[in-house]
Amino acid sequence: MTTSPSEIIDRVVRDHLAPIIRARGYKGRGPTWRRSSSEVVHVVQVQRSTYNGPFGARFYLNGAVYAGVLDDILGLPVQDAPREPDCQLRWRADDVGGAARSYDLEPGADAAALAALAVADLTLLLEALDRIRSVDDLVDVARTQSLAAYEAVYGWYLHTGRPAEAANLRAELRASVSDARRWSILAGRLDAVDELAVGHSPDALRHLAERAVAVAFLDIHMPGLDGFALAAAMRGLAAPPAIV
Repeated sequence: MTTSPSEIIDRVVRDHLAPIIRARGYKGRGPTWRRSSSEVVHVVQVQRSTYNGPFGARFYLNGAVYAGVLDDILGLPVQDAPREPDCQLRWRADDVGGAARSYDLEPGADAAALAALAVADLTLLLEALDRIRSVDDLVDVARTQSLAAYEAVYGWYLHTGRPAEAANLRAELRASVSDARRWSILAGRLDAVDELAVGHSPDALRHLAERAVAVAFLDIHMPGLDGFALAAAMRGLAAPPAIV
């Protein structure tokens, strides 16, 4: 009896891919495995095509990295068990030197040959993930590889007291976007990150001193200065904002 494409995928994942992933410290039963460290969560996913059927099937190897602090800076919920789409840095195997973007099968395909190719690509993907050990590592790679995480990268620069790098990123984005309407949308999102980052940054007072702010919304419990201390310090600014 001919083995179906989906059964071949099951066999390759169970017998060849999952043992390698678990040996690297990842936990899970598939199709998603996670490995947590103090700053980031690594995610590996075997993604099956939604069009798989009895006459053909396809799957992808995805690797991703998630930092909860980046979501927190942007005012988003922090994910305890992030999915691959939740991550700020996302790769497929060929993004890190793998031979294949996807793995395509037909009935009776050679499972051994497919497994050898997928194992080689998975190894490269895992090695690339191993090199992302901190939020700074994640941000450095995301900055060079994708604009998808530009808000998170921009927020991290502000949060860690690097306004010059944030300004450089804004300038690079402006130079890359020729459509005025699209830039207006992107600039508005960056301005929103500016406001959010002030509430998280230990250098919030410096940010307020450098830009005109009409109203400041403070919480009692904040990183660095608490809301009462920050409000008192803000009264000494040349043009203090209204405090809510």
